[in-house]
This record gives sequence, C-alpha cells and structure tokens, in this order.
Amino acid sequence: MNKRRILSRVLLAAATAALIFRGAFLLYFGDFYHEAQKAFPVPGLSSDFVPQGLESFGDGFLISGYLSRSGRARMYHMDALGGVSSLELYREDGTPLRCHAGGVAAVGDFVYLVGGGKCYVFSAEEIKEWDRTSVSALGSFSTGNRASFCCIWNDALVVGEYANGERYPTAESHHLMTPSGEENPALGTVFPLDEDAPLGVEEEPGAVLSLPDRVQGLCLTHDGRMVLSTSGALGVSKLYLYDRSQVEKDIGHTYTWSTGEELPVYFFDSAALTDTLYLPPQTEETTCRGGMLYVLFESASYRYQYGKLVGTDSVYRMPLPDWEPETEDESLLF
Repeated sequence: MNKRRILSRVLLAAATAALIFRGAFLLYFGDFYHEAQKAFPVPGLSSDFVPQGLESFGDGFLISGYLSRSGRARMYHMDALGGVSSLELYREDGTPLRCHAGGVAAVGDFVYLVGGGKCYVFSAEEIKEWDRTSVSALGSFSTGNRASFCCIWNDALVVGEYANGERYPTAESHHLMTPSGEENPALGTVFPLDEDAPLGVEEEPGAVLSLPDRVQGLCLTHDGRMVLSTSGALGVSKLYLYDRSQVEKDIGHTYTWSTGEELPVYFFDSAALTDTLYLPPQTEETTCRGGMLYVLFESASYRYQYGKLVGTDSVYRMPLPDWEPETEDESLLF
C-alpha cells in the first residue's frame, strides 16, 4: 500500500471520527442548542487567545482572557454593530500584564479585571476609544483570594475564586460549612463601590461569599436570581440558579478577615438553589442583558480547539426557566 493511499485513509478516518463526535455532542446537548442562539463570534480564536471573562459594556460587550503562549492578558471590546477593538493590557508601571485575566466587570468610570489574586482597574473611557491598541491600569489591589472571576452586585464589586480539588486548591480557611450542611471550598470577596475612592472601590472587603467548587462566573438576573457558571476541563458544565433573596439573608455567620475584622458571610447552598441547567463543557463567565443570559465558552480556543466543531466559538444567548420569586422586596446588602 503506497503512502498516498495510507494518508487518504488516515484523513478519512479522522474526518469520520470528527463527524461522529460532532453528531453525538450536538445530540447530547440538544436542549441547549435548541434553546440558545449564537449572539456573536468570540474574537481572537485564530490566535492563541483563551477567553475567560464576559461583561455587558455600553451597547456592546467586553471579553477578557490571556494568550496561552506568552501568558499576556488581553481584552476585546465589541460594539452593537460588530466592531471589535483589541487591547493589550499593561500594569500601572507600564510593564505587560501577565495573568489569567479570568473575569471582567464594568461600572461607571471603571473596568475591573481580575486574575492571580489581584484586581486591576482600568479607565472605561480609555477602553471605549476605538483607535487604542493598549491600555494601562490605573492601579490594582489584592483581593484575598485566587481572583478567578468578578461581577457587580448591588453597590459592590464581587471577586470570586475557582476551586477544584487538589489541582486548584484554595486556602483551608476558605472552606466553610453552609447552613444546609455542604462544604463550600471557595471564597468570594465583596468590595463596596465608592465614587470618591481613586479606583472607584474600597480596597478592603465589607463581606464575603461562600461558594461551591468549579465556579467560573457569577451574574445577577433581571428577575431576582443569581447564576453561578461551573465547569472544568472535562465533563458537563452546570449553571446553578439561586434565589437572590435567600443568598442575601443575613443569618449571623461571620468570617475573620486578615485584619481581624469580622465580616458577614452569605452562602450559596442548596437552600437557595432554584434550578440547575446543563451546558456543553468549559463555560466561563456569563452576563445578563435584556432578560437573556449570555454564555462564554473557552473550548474553541487554541488550547482545546474542539469547540470549533460544535459551535462554541460564539457567545450564546439563552432564556432562563420561568420563576416566581417568593417576595417582591429587593434587599440591598452592600
């Protein structure tokens, strides 16, 4: 058998395997693909960009992530008409920012990007400038955890961490027993917004959150729920939906911060859980807009590639299951 025929058979076998994988994958996650729609392509996937963070920003969106070869952080700004701006990120001293860039959140004059135990703060006005190709942080501060994702919750910036067994361990003090009897291994830190502060936020937390494992993102919905996006390198992703009013109940638990201050603790546990949705692997951050949930995946990045076979090279938007809150009173903790 000549080499050309062997090569043809190998290529045919590979193509057949890819088709079988794609068909089985789309069938297994049929509910998701039936309910969700592609919103827009994830930029940067033709290079070694690994998407991590997603945020609604003006009439468009921000996506943060890192370059797998160099570890440098990058941010993309997309407008409603499909325009895309690519921004290389720098520390406040002008050196390249190298971090996981796991989450991005925006409020007022500031954009917050987290990774490697720190929060980096950028000017929202500078990020809006379409002729820019880079932006330097205005400043940064330590978050007291691994700083894997972030969001704006009420009048605070929340920074959460990813925990996954021995591969991604967290500090032992971050492992808390919930009122429902579950052990949560991750900690979220809650930094109150402060318009008079140089970075728009107090740099010491006012509360902490007790979070389950494998959390990649947190967002608030329009109808009083909170969504935790959870995933790992393999296996089904899960979106956990929580009754915000139940999470925000102050039940008297406290956490001793490094300064010795006792901070209130708020728990994500089964008592507050309202629904669980099953999605394709490797979900990252989510954000809500116009009553729809937008979901980012990393599976089509240079590191993994297979997402390009199954359509996860786009951000998806999807409706959430109907839900009636027990109370119409909206609590504002922070």
